[in-house]
Amino acid sequence: MKSVMVTIFLSFILHSISSAQILPKKFWNLLQENKMVYSIPRNYSQTPVLKNDDVEYDFAIKSKDNTLEIRYRIWPIIRLQQNSNTLSDGMLLTMALNISGGKMVNPQPFPKENVEEEFGADKGFTAMVPTNSEFGKGYKMCMINVIHKENVADAYTFYLFDDPQSLMQVLGNSEVFHALKFK
Repeated sequence: MKSVMVTIFLSFILHSISSAQILPKKFWNLLQENKMVYSIPRNYSQTPVLKNDDVEYDFAIKSKDNTLEIRYRIWPIIRLQQNSNTLSDGMLLTMALNISGGKMVNPQPFPKENVEEEFGADKGFTAMVPTNSEFGKGYKMCMINVIHKENVADAYTFYLFDDPQSLMQVLGNSEVFHALKFK
């Protein structure tokens, strides 16, 4: 039993060390500071963060078959200088407008019990938009998810794709869909 516990502990330490070495320091620090965990899913690799005037993001990965790109943005609530526990859905709308070139969307809330269990968050929303902006250049569509942890952070995940089938594969793959979550 003791050897099993040592093996589990060493696996956890090695995973933490390897994640810290692979992820950019700024993104790693955001994860630590906001009590979040992230693991790059299999068949994905890091891709450069591209400057654009539409939506800033902290980190990005791309599927190895180039059918989908996932971008992440973490906003610590403490840095926003106001009680921003109610801003996540409004920010999602703003980002959706910027990505879509001004098309209005209707964000859908995640069921509370699911967002708590699956992401360790207090609430979450999702929206789908066409990509008519520099942010989405090279892709037709973007699904935006936001998860919110009270008094901690908002985390935005952007799934950029052309073929809806590639998004359906992500939605059915917990390793990819739940790669970023609160502890």
